[in-house]
Amino acid sequence: NIPGVPGGAGGLKLTPCALAKIFRAQIQYWDDPEIVSLNDHIASTLKEKKLPIKVARRVLGSSSTATFTQYLHESTQMDCPDAWPTATSSGENLVGKVIDWADTTLPCQ
Repeated sequence: NIPGVPGGAGGLKLTPCALAKIFRAQIQYWDDPEIVSLNDHIASTLKEKKLPIKVARRVLGSSSTATFTQYLHESTQMDCPDAWPTATSSGENLVGKVIDWADTTLPCQ
């Protein structure tokens, strides 16, 4: 939840590219220009808050992690293929049950 931002139809909108960049820690604040450009209806609230994005992820590998990371990979291939490749240039796995999450993500059970 972002204080001052409604849920539902009038709430925050994200593209698959923006979502992937959030989970890779390439977008770390709600007032990032890419997020603001998608949300004219709440742009002033996002800009004034300057809140960091807190990303929670599973500690252990799971089928839901595999499904989610496969979604991020497949949904970004047309518009922003570098947002979620199958692996990073240094060989870190980004699709599957167990992946190498960004250090800034919060491990949860």
